[in-house]
Amino acid sequence: MSNWWNVIKQNKLVNLPKFKVKPFNTAKPNEEDTRCKDKIMEIVNFTENFQFPNEIAQEFVKVKKETTQYGNDITYGGKKLNAKLHAYVNVIKREASISKEGDFNSIPEEVFCRLLDMLSGSNFKYKKEVNVGGTGYQIMAGKLSNSMGSQQHLEIRNDIGNIVLWVSLQLFWLEWATYKMNTYVDGKQSMFIDEELSKLADEMEWPI
Repeated sequence: MSNWWNVIKQNKLVNLPKFKVKPFNTAKPNEEDTRCKDKIMEIVNFTENFQFPNEIAQEFVKVKKETTQYGNDITYGGKKLNAKLHAYVNVIKREASISKEGDFNSIPEEVFCRLLDMLSGSNFKYKKEVNVGGTGYQIMAGKLSNSMGSQQHLEIRNDIGNIVLWVSLQLFWLEWATYKMNTYVDGKQSMFIDEELSKLADEMEWPI
């Protein structure tokens, strides 16, 4: 859905709840709409819970999983083919930071909505926007799927460039594509592997 923030604002104008006038010292009812934040959190949870299989296309098996501060790097090795696949999954979400601008829960709804606008587009390498809506936050998004792999990435940084939210889910089969181009591979086997890789890439697609 495009123009998430405009949709949120329009809905507020049309569907504002009616409240009786209360004294200034009385707590106001919670009217904040968090649909964009909720959708981004759905992406975060999807990424955190995504399980790469131990074997892909009956040919590539998981040979190494390395956990670093940047996420999980998974390497698949071919049983017979001299080729590898590489998967990458990572989520960084900073909460209860000393700086209000560095706390995930302090990010304005408009920033989440603008990020969803970016991700709603078709394939693109990377898009970036600074000082979103005058909030000081920076956002970046990437979504690309082709014959070499599938990658999805989003990030939110505060006004001094520190990461507040970083989410990546990627699978690359460049070595397999190169091997297939430079080596004779049975057409049926090649087609099966390609279909299985494409199917896994579809399963990885973020719920937007």
